[in-house]
Formats: sequence, C-alpha cells, structure tokens
Amino acid sequence: MLNDGTVPFFAAQARRYVGRYRGRQAVLTHLSEMSGVEFDSTDHVLHFVNGFDEDLIFWKRPGDALATLLMSAQGWEPYLVSLESLLRSEMAPPGGGDGDGSDSGSQWGDPDLSTAEELELNRAEIMWVVSCFVSSREADEPTECEGCLSCTGEEPVEHGSIEADVLHDYVIARIVERVETEPDLLRRSIQAMREEAELDPEILSELGPLEVDSSAVRQVNKLSRATVTKSTDIQPEAFRLAVLYFIHCIYIGGPLLPLDEQVRIVWRVPEPESVPFRGTRNSDGSATRV
Repeated sequence: MLNDGTVPFFAAQARRYVGRYRGRQAVLTHLSEMSGVEFDSTDHVLHFVNGFDEDLIFWKRPGDALATLLMSAQGWEPYLVSLESLLRSEMAPPGGGDGDGSDSGSQWGDPDLSTAEELELNRAEIMWVVSCFVSSREADEPTECEGCLSCTGEEPVEHGSIEADVLHDYVIARIVERVETEPDLLRRSIQAMREEAELDPEILSELGPLEVDSSAVRQVNKLSRATVTKSTDIQPEAFRLAVLYFIHCIYIGGPLLPLDEQVRIVWRVPEPESVPFRGTRNSDGSATRV
C-alpha cells in the first residue's frame, strides 16, 4: 500500500530498478541475466566472446586472489581459478617442484582450482583471463593520496585503510557518546535525514528492511554505554541502521594519523561546539572519554 511512509522506499526501489539499465550497471545486468549470477557493482566483471561465438565471464571480488570463470559452453557452471592454476602446465611451480601438487600449502597444488586444460581454454582465452587477473589486481592496488585533510587543509577523500573492527568500534563509541550527552539526538538525526533534499536512493532502499526489523530498531532506541561498548555488542542490522540515522558520511584519512584524526565523522546533526571530543583509544579501538 502506498502512503506517506512507504512512498520513499517504493520510489527508491523503482530508481534502483531503472538504474540497472544505465551505464556500467546495464552491462552487469545483461551479464547477470545471461549467466544467472548476481554481480555486485564493486566486483571485477569482464566479458569475452571467442571465435565460436561462446561467452566467457571473468568474475573476481575486490582484493580476492582467486576468480570465478563462467562459460556458456560449460552451461555457466562456475569454476574457481587462480593465475597459477591456469598456467600450471606452462610454468614450473614455485620452489622448483615437479608440478605434481606436492606443495599442498600453495595454490598450485589445490585440487579445487581448475586448470586451463580442464576448462579446455585455448591460447587466446588463456591470455584473456591472464590479462583480467593483471588488470583487476592493478585496480585493487591503493591509489596515491590525492589530498586528505591533514595534507591539504581541504575536504578529505576516502583513500586510507583501517581494520573494519577498529573502525566499527570507534564509530559505535562516538555514537553512544553523543547519544548519552544529547538524549534527543536520535529524533533530530532522523528528522535531518528525512529532510535531506537529495537523500541517496541506496540509503532509502536500505532503510525499508531495516526499519521493519523490530529487534534492530529496539537496539538503536536503547543505545547507551550500558548496553553497547563495542560493535560486537550490537547486531549488524542495528549497527547499520544507527549509522544511517546518525551519520552523513565517514572520511578515512592516512593510516599514520592518530585514530581520532584518521576517522572523520560528518554527522547529520553537527556536534555542539561547546562539547569537543577528546579521548583515548583502547586496545580494541573503543573510545574512552577524557
């Protein structure tokens, strides 16, 4: 039923559906419908058509060493491969082995990884897959800093790296701290989010399922130092809902910066100037107020 409460979510889903047929997402949608595999927008997905008009799809998630090959000639059955497994018959394995898989600790001896011979790949197809590995690895490499707050004094870009558990513990500690000092922060944050003129459709599409999760909503409403001290004390859905409600965006600075400077939170409701955050970091990444 469409009403004031459901229209934003419905509109976001409609925009998301239409977006499936725009730009690069249109290509991913086509390949997904062709192979029956749902690809994420961040995945490395490349397409090749051989001389027999057969389709090959290279699929690798960012940062993974292994990739999946999907081939129309093989009924789109997924085959897990590594660069080494594809070249196993043409190159000597590391350490001067005889290629019989005796080095069980390496990917060369992993029987679950398919070889070019097993997949009946010809030389052109092998070279294409090799180039896919090379290009995807280059894409995964961190880019050089193009200007963070500490370097330029300007608005930072998201370019640093930080362990997920440390980041999550830091973020939840900051949220809990503000909630305890500003009891009406949740109401004001939700209001600020609803009034945002150009709220990302992806956020709207996430909010719908999260806001009907009574357990997640209950945890967000009861956020306090007594109930949550680190991210593992809160279910993932509640953590995500809290982030969507309270935070506009998070900038990650250079890894050599102190944690309070490395992670910059832009709140939906700005922090009161009279209550600056000063604290120390515990070994688990949580915050201790000073």
